[in-house]
Amino acid sequence: MKWEVTILMAVAASVISCSNNHDEINVPVTDQAIAFTATVPKARSEVTTTATINNFKVWAFANGEHYMGENGVDVEKIGDKWSSDPVIYWPVDDSLNFFSISPTIKTATQNNPENPNIPDFINTGKTDLLYAVNMNESRTSTNVRNNQLVVNFRHALSQVNLKCARKRDDIKVVIHGLSLDGIKSIGSFNYPKETTEANISSDETRGTWSDLKYTESIPVYNDNAPVTLNSAQPEAVPNNTGYIFALPQPLEEAVKTADGYTGSCVKLLCEIYDESSSSKIWPAKSDTNYDESTGAGYIVFPLRTAVTSSWDTGRRYIYTLKIDVPEDGSGKIDFDITVDDYQNYDDAPDIL
Repeated sequence: MKWEVTILMAVAASVISCSNNHDEINVPVTDQAIAFTATVPKARSEVTTTATINNFKVWAFANGEHYMGENGVDVEKIGDKWSSDPVIYWPVDDSLNFFSISPTIKTATQNNPENPNIPDFINTGKTDLLYAVNMNESRTSTNVRNNQLVVNFRHALSQVNLKCARKRDDIKVVIHGLSLDGIKSIGSFNYPKETTEANISSDETRGTWSDLKYTESIPVYNDNAPVTLNSAQPEAVPNNTGYIFALPQPLEEAVKTADGYTGSCVKLLCEIYDESSSSKIWPAKSDTNYDESTGAGYIVFPLRTAVTSSWDTGRRYIYTLKIDVPEDGSGKIDFDITVDDYQNYDDAPDIL
């Protein structure tokens, strides 16, 4: 199954010699220039699609030197056409290494052709970050098909989805808040050193993350209006913050301390009622994790389990929390975890 977003860089059938002026903005647009077009397979609404992608940035190196300047080239969709500034031409003899990212990140520069990366990326959880690599490309490369250089974009982040379900039909669960705790939100993305082909054949073609830092508690739902869970069927947890994309990272074991919990975990703030009488049955004020401001209690769910000990690049993680009345006051929860492809690309359009 394919995991990659695909973007095409359409190039003219004929090329001219590239002079030292290939970085100039005022190069006239002709049939000899590289043009761009972008295609993204069908996906869920939160993920970048052909209809929503509108820009990317690309850097190129020739013989270990910048070919398009340290700041690369911004490619923007205007109407139904893609436009780059400056216009780019193929060199006559040299091959090029391309490194692309979408959306455009203004602070990103590629100063090291031997180890291209995006340093200190700040993840907000709302941006579907994409990357692509094309190594040793020229107009006659096998990746140039129908006069188009095929550039396969992949997902740089992990997608995290949370669902809740009441475990028994005789209870009603009122959700006041939900957060991901102990999560790193800043890291440096390292491009792979091989071309990102249409199918992932090895980990060598995956991007990696390093220098992870800034651990925080990330709210997923923090609206003042509580949400009632009435069904035993898993329901997507309300998400009013828009956080669904996380940095790929190792997950630390959740450990109970005198002040709460440390490590990677989900904190669910909720109340539990008897379905028939509407009487509140949890929490009492004396219970552990009681919250005076809402009258609810925290149930803590560890993100690190036997199923998954890390979030990996390009994977989607679906956590289903099955809620029942805690037996010991500390929070009791059963859970299912599903790990699948970030997107289903079976319905992707044929681009060749």
